[in-house]
Amino acid sequence: MFRPLRRKKRAITDQEARELLVNCKRGIFAVNGDDGYPYAIPVNYYFDPEHDKIYFHGAKAGHKVDALKRSDKVCFTVYGNDWYKDDDWAPYVQSTVVFGRCRLVNDDPAFVEDKVRQFALKYYPSAEEVEEEIKQSIRGVQLYEITVEHLCGKQIQEKKQTWKTRTQPSAPYAPTHVDDTGASRSTRIVRPLYPKNVTV
Repeated sequence: MFRPLRRKKRAITDQEARELLVNCKRGIFAVNGDDGYPYAIPVNYYFDPEHDKIYFHGAKAGHKVDALKRSDKVCFTVYGNDWYKDDDWAPYVQSTVVFGRCRLVNDDPAFVEDKVRQFALKYYPSAEEVEEEIKQSIRGVQLYEITVEHLCGKQIQEKKQTWKTRTQPSAPYAPTHVDDTGASRSTRIVRPLYPKNVTV
């Protein structure tokens, strides 16, 4: 059902992908939005590795709620763990992409409060502040739960893109001039990678 990673050499282990999911502070939550357009937003979240669940909270109505009523299939992405090799200027960056199903959790107030507590402890400086916030705001919280169906991770090194004019492999040949013998000579037409009026 899910595509394998195309460039196998860039793959990280399942454990590394899950560790990234545990340690990152923010992720991108994507749904099938209005009129077929994807809708992706950054969210704070909590990953439960024991049960393969991702939790976050948000409004009880709006774009993502309407999207989930039409389709519960979602994508969730995190990236980070930047590191440098020797004196190289370009960092190595890891990412994890999750595919799964998302639901709004409304059936068990005690369960919602427990997950919101675990979520908040990831971000708040103290347990006391977490409890105070829960006391004041828990009634207005909508908890979202993603059940992980598939995840994969990879690592890439950011490389500088070099803009230059080069010969295109499929460029046609065209006559440029006729020599003394009357035989036409041809040279390959070279096209730049960008229009002439673009400054790079």
